[in-house]
Amino acid sequence: MLKVSFASDIDRLALTLNDFGRRQLPFAAKEALNAAAILAKQSLQAEMLRVVDRPKPWTINSLYIMKATKTRLESNVHFKDRWDSGGKSGVPAGVYLQSQIAGGPRGQKSHEKALARAGVLPPGYFLVPTKHADLDANGNMNAGQIVKIVSSLQAFSEVGFAGNWKGKGRSLGKRKDEHYFAVVPGRGQGRRGEIGGGGLPPAIYKVTGAGTGRLVLPVLAIVRQSPNYRPTFDFYGVAMRSAADHFPRLMGQALEHALRTARP
Repeated sequence: MLKVSFASDIDRLALTLNDFGRRQLPFAAKEALNAAAILAKQSLQAEMLRVVDRPKPWTINSLYIMKATKTRLESNVHFKDRWDSGGKSGVPAGVYLQSQIAGGPRGQKSHEKALARAGVLPPGYFLVPTKHADLDANGNMNAGQIVKIVSSLQAFSEVGFAGNWKGKGRSLGKRKDEHYFAVVPGRGQGRRGEIGGGGLPPAIYKVTGAGTGRLVLPVLAIVRQSPNYRPTFDFYGVAMRSAADHFPRLMGQALEHALRTARP
């Protein structure tokens, strides 16, 4: 779990107070820590909007605060273990943002795992959208096209390519005037000029039209190396800088309020 914690060392502050003031410290520290966590969460959300390419609402709303109490003077800001929407659960934002927080290669996405299980994506290979892929408003590959590709390819695989469009004895199927097939690395291909024939680089292809109007376009390149990310989301730095900027003021305000309103 990705999280950042804020704690308060009240022992040193207690030395400057009388007995009445020391009794108010746990309450004041709790209030200040929780206020600092709220501001840190807001800073992290603003940073996500700045550095993440068109983040979806559930990404922005994926942060959760575990509040401090008078007996546990620590507040945490962390990613939810999962996001839920309409009864469906998905990959936690803390998982798919990990590569942007720490950098390095990304793991396989769910549709890559499905196609790997179907034998379309060999071990160690990944899918990268091309300029012909359908992208949504957030810059991600359109979920509808992913569903079409996975449903078209995961039930069928053979030498040369995989798909379900009926033609020349091969089950290659049809999805609303769209056909999909895959040229798989390390496998033989059909005759040049055939759909899925020789000369095509490894990729998942979309076929539209027929006859002389047929169009074959690669929508997902099949690449050997996992896409690498450089760290762009300073999760820990943003949160800790926010706490350093605001906690002393918040602690002073909370203690002043506690002393002013406490019963003698």
